[in-house]
Amino acid sequence: MTRTDLDSWEDKQATKRRRQPPPQQDGLHSKLEAAKTALALAEQIPAITELIDHAEAIRAAARAKHVSAEGINSWTMFIIDAERKAWAHIKAMQDAGELPKHGGNRKSNPKARGLVLDDLVPSQRVSEWTLLAKLSEDQLDEMERIANEEDRLLTRGELLSLGKASASSSSKSERPRSAKTVEVIEQAREIAAGITEAKIKIADDAKVNTDECGWWVETWLWVENPLSRSDLEFGD
Repeated sequence: MTRTDLDSWEDKQATKRRRQPPPQQDGLHSKLEAAKTALALAEQIPAITELIDHAEAIRAAARAKHVSAEGINSWTMFIIDAERKAWAHIKAMQDAGELPKHGGNRKSNPKARGLVLDDLVPSQRVSEWTLLAKLSEDQLDEMERIANEEDRLLTRGELLSLGKASASSSSKSERPRSAKTVEVIEQAREIAAGITEAKIKIADDAKVNTDECGWWVETWLWVENPLSRSDLEFGD
């Protein structure tokens, strides 16, 4: 496998966001910087997974030592970056035909196939990496920022959930919409514009259903929460 297949991914890494984690106890900051350097140089899946496993151990130790949430989150984001890079390598190898998902029956004929994906990484792990790869740099930055502002740990579960949502949205946007559907959405927007009592939003990818009487178009209706208004008067 040559680096040609990974040039676009490496180019993105060259302009990658620069996180500045806070000073950490027990040299965690310097360890993180060393890990980032090692990740940038890693070219094989086993080397990357070893970095991931090592980082997860350090993160667990940091939690046990009550390191700040921001400090632990910086290690969480490093793990996510490493997993996304691992998936980029896997995808490049698959696109080049170097890594099929499955092969022949190894038990009956050990020489029936060469290296396959399961030889490198368990399928469950690959599934999670695929979801994490759906996230953009902006999404990751925002999730980390929110967690740090709230002084809480950023969980893997919420990142995977966001990845699932991103995958679903991407799949939906890739399906071309018929001319009739686009026309119906525009008609619905014209109707919504005439309803001055409410704020109604209709997205480009809104769900559109039909029945014998006409069309139903998915809308977002804004409902003001009166408790959030600043002009309310409160009694003693």
